Amino acid sequence: MLTPVSCYPPFMDLLPTAWRARHDDFAVDVRQLRRLGLEGPSDSFAEQLSALSDALPQHMAYEEEQLLPRYAATAPPEGPGRVDSVRRDHRLIRDHLAALSLAPQTAAEALFVADRAAKLEHLLEHHDLREARFGMGRVEREIRCARMEDAEYGGHQLGSAGQADAHEVFGAHARFH
Repeated sequence: MLTPVSCYPPFMDLLPTAWRARHDDFAVDVRQLRRLGLEGPSDSFAEQLSALSDALPQHMAYEEEQLLPRYAATAPPEGPGRVDSVRRDHRLIRDHLAALSLAPQTAAEALFVADRAAKLEHLLEHHDLREARFGMGRVEREIRCARMEDAEYGGHQLGSAGQADAHEVFGAHARFH
């Protein structure tokens, strides 16, 4: 379940951001894909894989286009928090997702899918921890709060940029949850 983004200072923000909730959703979806893969070929596997293959790259594109440029200003130049580490994670996530592109037809293929999905799940968890540790959630909150300040409040008009971002970040994933 996605939660609202708080514009309070970080020390007052006790709820996870919608961005962080998205990472949790992806981990749940990969676990579901692993389970479906072990059950053998099915329309459910294909639908879950298709939805995940749409949503995850959109989410990573949002991070790369919106969050990483701002994060780069404060990112450590060396170590696990550098921008290249986040990009490497995204590349590995794409590679693992691509390896899951076909529904398993045999028991051996089902085990391969389960193994690859487990690796993807662990990679997503590691990636989430990296981004949380090095402040990507803070960057996302700042972007969202700045856009909220730019939008008119009172039910008359929301800024078009805010609407586009909500669709990009939440829309693709919402259709299969």
